[in-house]
Amino acid sequence: MTAINLADFYRTANLSPSHEIITLRTEPVKKAAAQITGEQSVDLVRYYYGLPRAQEATWLPELFRESDASFSLIENEREAAVLAAAILATSIGSGSPRPAVAVLAGSGGGLRAPLVCPQVVGQARDTLVSDAIERRNGALPDVRSIKAPGRTKTGASAAAAVVAQDWAKAGETLKLVSDENVKNIEALVSQTVSILTPLTSAIKELREEVQILWWHIGGWSRDLQKPFAEFPAETAAMLAGIDIAELSDAVRPPASSLVLLEKTLALGRETVPADCTFESAVMGLSVDQLAAIDLPASLTGIVDLCPIHTALLKAREIGGNGAWHQAFTKSTGLEPTAALSPICFAMQALRERLLTYCI
Repeated sequence: MTAINLADFYRTANLSPSHEIITLRTEPVKKAAAQITGEQSVDLVRYYYGLPRAQEATWLPELFRESDASFSLIENEREAAVLAAAILATSIGSGSPRPAVAVLAGSGGGLRAPLVCPQVVGQARDTLVSDAIERRNGALPDVRSIKAPGRTKTGASAAAAVVAQDWAKAGETLKLVSDENVKNIEALVSQTVSILTPLTSAIKELREEVQILWWHIGGWSRDLQKPFAEFPAETAAMLAGIDIAELSDAVRPPASSLVLLEKTLALGRETVPADCTFESAVMGLSVDQLAAIDLPASLTGIVDLCPIHTALLKAREIGGNGAWHQAFTKSTGLEPTAALSPICFAMQALRERLLTYCI
């Protein structure tokens, strides 16, 4: 597990706890990072960004009370954010993609600033890209490393015992032959599995890349069965981001996702607007199209971290013409007119959809 200096996290937040306090906090941080779940990643991200629902995560203060009975997060929002950031950074540094996805989705494409330690956002972004590249560039195994079992050394002894009618000796020898064959078969299976496992992963990654490439060439929305060029650019950005997430076989999307989204948005358009808003993206859909977009059931538990999906959900539930705006702002803390660049908007949609798969 990647080691962090908890004192540096406190220092970044302009907090100066004693050495004893830092020592008491360090082990719980390591413990939480080593076994973090998707749901806990969401809880930590809420503390990190100072979102209202953070207080629902009672497991975090309980974790630190195991080593410090006086620990409390009441009126201690800044330390809570520091500890959340430290746990997230440790887990991300150890290669876990779920916390990284949660941090990026929670940022709202940059519309939200964390309370402390903004470097964790950059770490999450860089780690997802580097891990995606490393996962797809792994060396393939050499099938020639599978070796055939050697000839049995006890067969001749068994034959000699039978000729001599020494049935006790023959029985013992046959058991040795059987045991030897079992070991040989187990060794062969183990060798075969060690070769097939990475090959299977490579085939899945190749299939993912081919599917995404054909999707890009077609320029067609999977949910709405219509060319992206026939939607407003804001709506197309949202739909394209969701599509790439659905086409990805892992929580780590291809490192080329940003480039593919940018090129997909440019298909059939002379210009792409400088900004996209939640309001304009939803306005590009009819009532029937809103109903046709698949929204994962897990979205209802993370509406505060998924503003694009929440805009779709509220517009579907309440109706268009601005009726959903107030409910959207209440759920996310963001304004429906908040603007992002088209590519940031598409990447935000992608990360939100991936987050719904993490919990």
